[in-house]
Amino acid sequence: MVDTQPREFGELQRFLLHDLSTLVVTALENRLQANLLGQLAMTDHLTGLANRSQFERALNSEMAYADRNNGPFTVFYMDLNDFKKINDNFGHAAGDEVLCETSRRMEQQLRAEDMLARFGGDEFGVLLRQSKSDSAQLLAMRIIDAVRAPIKLSTGDQVSVGISIGMATHTKDCGSIADLLAQADSNLYEAKRNKQHLA
Repeated sequence: MVDTQPREFGELQRFLLHDLSTLVVTALENRLQANLLGQLAMTDHLTGLANRSQFERALNSEMAYADRNNGPFTVFYMDLNDFKKINDNFGHAAGDEVLCETSRRMEQQLRAEDMLARFGGDEFGVLLRQSKSDSAQLLAMRIIDAVRAPIKLSTGDQVSVGISIGMATHTKDCGSIADLLAQADSNLYEAKRNKQHLA
């Protein structure tokens, strides 16, 4: 195919080049499909956020980085309040709208290097890279304020939800990722039990 002199391809060469081009196109299409499937496997289909698998992968990387550099990071476990009432009163399509809108609002509060993930249902997580607990608390309050603002549905109805947040900050004394997540989950349970927004 590459030569320093112009020349005509024979019938056999044209046939072989046609076969080669078909193979190349097929390989490129397969690669594209594999990339799309890989992305779908790490993404929540409704909101477009990271899913739990991608969140845990990022968390593993962040913990390894933090252990090497002795730097803190913070994890949120979050759960919408009164979300079931929206599904019950307005239907699941309205619930989907609320999930998408609250996701958008939360994402707007984060830095580019942080990660928001949807775990399923109305449960979310945030990974705040290189973040101490005091700055994380300020972010949590911004998320709470952003989420509780009224939401106008496509039907014209207006609804409101709240959010509860359990927070845990990794330090050099922290054990494993499982311990950190368990602490955040326990703090979320405590916040909901005491009808508070943050613990």
